Amino acid sequence: RLQKMSELTKKITKLIIGEDAELYNNHISLVVHYAVLLANIENEDEEAIELGSLLHDIGRIRHGGEKHNLTGEKDAREILKKHNYDLVKTEQICNAIISHGGEEEFPIKDKFGEVIRAADGLAHLDVVPFLLAHNLKKKNGDLGDAIKKLIKKLEFEWNNKITLKSARKIGKAKHDSAILVLKSNLDVIKD
Repeated sequence: RLQKMSELTKKITKLIIGEDAELYNNHISLVVHYAVLLANIENEDEEAIELGSLLHDIGRIRHGGEKHNLTGEKDAREILKKHNYDLVKTEQICNAIISHGGEEEFPIKDKFGEVIRAADGLAHLDVVPFLLAHNLKKKNGDLGDAIKKLIKKLEFEWNNKITLKSARKIGKAKHDSAILVLKSNLDVIKD
């Protein structure tokens, strides 16, 4: 895959890995994988989609999770401007970053944004055990609460982020299986 990347994409990949290799390895690389796959299915600009997916969490990396879509949009715009990237594509990427969380207050403006948002959701389906462990820490070891929080997150993502027909086809089995396993574990804990 690296040899197919543009020089700018290689630079941005190195930048992201240099700033947060763990997030790149556990999440962003998966988002890139799904985004490029969906870009080809949906006939979107592969390089721009790849750059957008690489930069979608730059705000989280640099400023923390709260409102990372807004801080990330500003950082991505600066990075792309520094590299003299196409202004129209920069605007698409920045709009996608703002709306990648699936919140109603930040609606998707085009299919380009839908691709990045859906890829972000699909990536989460690949790391369910990691997300459960993360929630377990946040819930002070309460497995039941951690599972409930994860089910809520996965359902939100399925209903608000993974909305492209092509993405739902890719993710349906993973989503349904994850929900089934989590709910059955929740039932065991209750007994």
